[in-house]
Amino acid sequence: MTTWKLLSQEEVTSQNLFSILLKNRNIGKKDEESFLHPTLESITFQTTGIDKKEADIAVVRIKKAIKNRESIVVYTDYDADGVSGGAILWETLYKLGGHVMPYVPHRVREGYGLSKLGIENIKKEFNPALLITVDHGITSGEKVEYAKHLGMDVIILDHHLIPKNPPKPFALVHTTGLCASGISWFFSNYLRSVVKEISFEELKKNYLDLAVIGTVADLVPLTGPNRAIVKFGLERLNNTKRLGLLALIEQSGLKDKEIDTYHIGHIIAPRINAMGRITHAMDALRLLCTTDGKRARELARILGYTNTNRQDLTRESTDIAFEMVKKDESILIISHEEFNEGIIGLVAGKLTEKYNKPSVVMSLGKEFAKASARSVAGFNIVEFFREEIGWFVDVGGHPMAAGFTVKLENVEKLQEVLEKKAKKILKGRKMEKEIPVDAQLPLSALDTKLLKTVELLKPFGVANPEPVFLSKNAEIVEKRFVGKTGSHLKIKIKDSKNNTYYEAMGFGMGERVSEFIENNHLDIVYRVCENEWNGEKKLQLTLIDVKVSN
Repeated sequence: MTTWKLLSQEEVTSQNLFSILLKNRNIGKKDEESFLHPTLESITFQTTGIDKKEADIAVVRIKKAIKNRESIVVYTDYDADGVSGGAILWETLYKLGGHVMPYVPHRVREGYGLSKLGIENIKKEFNPALLITVDHGITSGEKVEYAKHLGMDVIILDHHLIPKNPPKPFALVHTTGLCASGISWFFSNYLRSVVKEISFEELKKNYLDLAVIGTVADLVPLTGPNRAIVKFGLERLNNTKRLGLLALIEQSGLKDKEIDTYHIGHIIAPRINAMGRITHAMDALRLLCTTDGKRARELARILGYTNTNRQDLTRESTDIAFEMVKKDESILIISHEEFNEGIIGLVAGKLTEKYNKPSVVMSLGKEFAKASARSVAGFNIVEFFREEIGWFVDVGGHPMAAGFTVKLENVEKLQEVLEKKAKKILKGRKMEKEIPVDAQLPLSALDTKLLKTVELLKPFGVANPEPVFLSKNAEIVEKRFVGKTGSHLKIKIKDSKNNTYYEAMGFGMGERVSEFIENNHLDIVYRVCENEWNGEKKLQLTLIDVKVSN
């Protein structure tokens, strides 16, 4: 069951709507100016939380490596944040004259983050004096020591939580206030400003077209420095000269469109992520850095094809998971030998989205099972696992998303333990999906002025979601199915007061039409947008949920 939570009980007028929207996002008067008008100048060591002393230590070591022609390796993660951040740092070092190579681990063979095998491969192939990690390393104390044992100095650029026993690298450039590509963007431009003796402020526009991709993709809160990175990053991305991005934008069907956070999160980033999920993310990094137009188009096609493959695998595996799921359990646990470990997190997300319960999806290998989990608000999934640490080969993650590896022989018993424990913890809790609603509006309030008010809040993302509205007793004058399989719902709504009609699209809501087929009055929860068709622009609603009016 889905419930609607009205965030504001104030009576809405055209004069107070904007202040209500700000209040719903915890934006007070003192923060209003910086939220609405962010600046790159506001992004400093102090506002990001990066330790300048550590950054300076890293700069000195990198300058030494460049001067002495020492081999440097940038060891990045395989997701969109890691790949974007790795591309920024590699290109910066290369342009500063560094003898530098990028390294992206293979998800299946090496796994996430610093691994012994990855370090050994790097030692054998590049024999670096300096190893710089991007988007990982903070939880890899033993691996850092192993790299040091093999003769490498290690610098870590990471945004994950510092563990109780942190590693001891040569330098730690860290904050939880930015994502990895944000840290890489900030540090790379600071490095260039020191080496080239140029104003740091003059350099901050560099690499924003890459930093914005990682910042949106990694779902960090779009407030403070992140909001500035995304606002100015979108401007740079829409005017980028980077051949790889231009090819990717064209391949994604976004040429001549104004790219926003939606396009990054749902179209661009998934293509980059697909490489790390299905094959190897090195080609994604090559795409972002290439200066060869033909090569860019080839790589963009590879990313597009791989993403289509990823979508097919996800769809097939999700169908299997829905058939296998034990709906009555407090935590949903699925395991299958045919699940590709690169997409199990996506499948877990689908389960949690549908049933509003914590979900664990395991890919069964020959000796081990690898799992990815997604959670719901108020249930810290990584701590839930860590309390049973003895079962796992390794475990890590965040409160809402985590993963672990377990010996194959322990899978069934572990499932019993987790199901029993979750049932006890979640006993009596209503597992209802809750939709936050910003304000209740009459249909007569739907106009271009409302749309302009909403657009003042852009860019949208985590901590600043696109506004959601509720209108009650909307008169439905037309209902029809659209899409290849009729899976989407399109309705026409009449505003009797102004004798105006609005179109509303309910994506994936076609199967729900039986709930209200006989009713012509609905309560609707929706977002507003501008739709352009044949050169004509008009207001359109995107339905989130509907209920029959009382």
